[in-house]
Amino acid sequence: MVKMAMKSRIKRYFLNSDYKRLMSNLSYMAFIQIANYILPFITLPYVVRTIGVDKFGIVIFAYTFVAYFRIVIDYGFKMIGAKYISIHRDDKDKIGKVLFNIIIAQFILLFLSSIVFFTALFLFPKLYDNMDVFLFTYVALFGYIIFPIWFFQGMEEMKYIAFFNIFSRLIYTISIFLIIKTPEDYIYVALLDSLSVIVIGVVSFYYIIKRFNPIFHFSSYEDLKALYLSGWYLFISNIAVSLYSYSNLLLLGIIGDYELVGVYALADKIFRAIIQILRMYNQVIYPHLAKYQSDKAVLIDKTRKFLKIFILFLLFCSISLFLLSDFFINLVYGSGNDTSSLILSLLSLSIVSLPLGGFFTQYLIISSREKDVAKITFQTMLLNFIYVVPLIYFYGAIGLAISVVLISFTQVYLNSKYSRELFARERK
Repeated sequence: MVKMAMKSRIKRYFLNSDYKRLMSNLSYMAFIQIANYILPFITLPYVVRTIGVDKFGIVIFAYTFVAYFRIVIDYGFKMIGAKYISIHRDDKDKIGKVLFNIIIAQFILLFLSSIVFFTALFLFPKLYDNMDVFLFTYVALFGYIIFPIWFFQGMEEMKYIAFFNIFSRLIYTISIFLIIKTPEDYIYVALLDSLSVIVIGVVSFYYIIKRFNPIFHFSSYEDLKALYLSGWYLFISNIAVSLYSYSNLLLLGIIGDYELVGVYALADKIFRAIIQILRMYNQVIYPHLAKYQSDKAVLIDKTRKFLKIFILFLLFCSISLFLLSDFFINLVYGSGNDTSSLILSLLSLSIVSLPLGGFFTQYLIISSREKDVAKITFQTMLLNFIYVVPLIYFYGAIGLAISVVLISFTQVYLNSKYSRELFARERK
């Protein structure tokens, strides 16, 4: 009797519409990450061998520098936008107001960012000497604004993101093989990437208007002010994250050289691809959990269940990557990259911790504890600079990898302190 009841319960769970939507979105998010991070590995070995590790280091350095400005225009809108759209998904007037207010707010930030970007470009020789690469990388920011992934995420319609991303990556992949032929073509690697983002941004925005028919709203000063205030703590948190994520690679380039950045990037590209695939779990779970914002007990219960599954899976992935680091490096780039293999094996240790940091952050945001997120990130940022500068100075790229591992586990520890209720013993 008990066995039959359990079977019936399991069957009801798997037939539940929420579960089916989660599984559908998870499948599409997997598809998205294949487009974003697996397809580039078709071109990556070709690009590295054609332009060389040093030129590849310049391109990566440019991406890293422009990433600061992407953080600025993202502000905190990806999280709050997805949250608001998820809550008001059936109200065209409200989703239209959220959509257009956020896009206008982002264009204002893009304008302000451009002043800083061009000032830096002319002030620093290391940037000015490769101006074309930095300019070609920067124009992608326009495409990121008009491709509001957070809108589709909030609507729990991940299939559209999947289709648009696949199309974008295919354009980029084909164009790389057609255009990049000599080391001097390295400046076009960034341009081709940016153009693919802009094209897909235009297509996706047009599709949003036709498919979801959001009602257009002119943004008032009060609307924009409220939006900036609501995302302020997330913005501060994002800035702090960028200071210990992107600054580390910039420090490696400043203390060392572009070739050292290239050597680290060979391992980091594989590592980041895996991390982003794992983070899709967070992206799918977030709008689902956001629906339980007003019911604390249910939110905690569901978060605990998702957390247990995630930890077990991350442990498996971490051990697997550690054992297969040499294999992946040799498969993608060929033999003779022993330093990159060692870096990847070190980075594999943080496979457990990095995605968990994002999981806890989302829980705190749903619980309206953005201030706690900002505190955690600020503390992590300060500790990062204590770790990273001496480690890079004495151990170069390997030191940076060690720093990533230390800081990722530090962040998880701090997150767990602020999320104690998830670990409290459940009452029977």
